[in-house]
Amino acid sequence: MLTANVNDLIDRIEDPESLLRHAVREMESAVDQTMNAPARSIASERLLTRQVDEQRRQSAALHARAREAVTRQDDARARALLADRRRHDDLAAALDDQLNTVRSQNARLRRRLDALRLRLAEVRQSMHLHIARNRAANAQRTLASDAYRMNGCAGPVDRFDRLRDRIDRAEAESEAWLELAGESNSDNEAGDAAIELQLAELKAELSG
Repeated sequence: MLTANVNDLIDRIEDPESLLRHAVREMESAVDQTMNAPARSIASERLLTRQVDEQRRQSAALHARAREAVTRQDDARARALLADRRRHDDLAAALDDQLNTVRSQNARLRRRLDALRLRLAEVRQSMHLHIARNRAANAQRTLASDAYRMNGCAGPVDRFDRLRDRIDRAEAESEAWLELAGESNSDNEAGDAAIELQLAELKAELSG
């Protein structure tokens, strides 16, 4: 029983259909793991976009406040506000450079992910085709095995037929011998009766 279980396990492990499905599952897992990098990069892109927008919003607000200070002829306050605005502009420019880099990276990651998905779709289609071919091959192998076993049974069947013919022939010969033997006895009996009849005629002549 243990040997049969081990052999059955080996057969399942070596089953091409199971191996193909396992390979596809591995590719699906790889694609899922590959999606983590684009997801993180897209999240970074959105965060940087919000940060750039925030810095530019603050820069615009500082610019408006500097104009109000100039209107009030408060040049010192206007200079301080413009200096603060420049820091936000510089930070927005730096973040915008990072955003452009992340966007380029995201574009490459998306192309790679699309290529992997396309390849996975092709592999899935190919898997179904190969599974169908494997099942057809197994069916043909089963038919061939059945035909081989049937051919193996032909020898005993032929021997049985020959033995049956011999018995039939022997029985027919026995019946023929019996028939021939029966015909010989009847001929002898018929001859004896004729002789007896002739003997009786002779006795009648002599007595007459």
